[in-house]
Amino acid sequence: MKITGSGPVEWQRIQDTYRRTQREPRAAAGDRAEISAQGRLLAKLHSEAMADGMRTEKTAALKAQIEAGTYHVSTDQLVAAIMKEIG
Repeated sequence: MKITGSGPVEWQRIQDTYRRTQREPRAAAGDRAEISAQGRLLAKLHSEAMADGMRTEKTAALKAQIEAGTYHVSTDQLVAAIMKEIG
């Protein structure tokens, strides 16, 4: 352990922190996570898309191109897509 700092040790603060941690209820054994509503929605949409056979071949090909550094987006296509989105 590396201890840094040049000031005096604040023993009262250390003792207070120790006492506070002893009073707080401890979590049950094991990890716990909460998934937000957005996270649940994304998981549902993902599973539905995968169940519908979401163009997995095309997705795999695009992923390979991106990893290889050979994927390039046409500026014209990008502008058209943006304009379509914003109406």
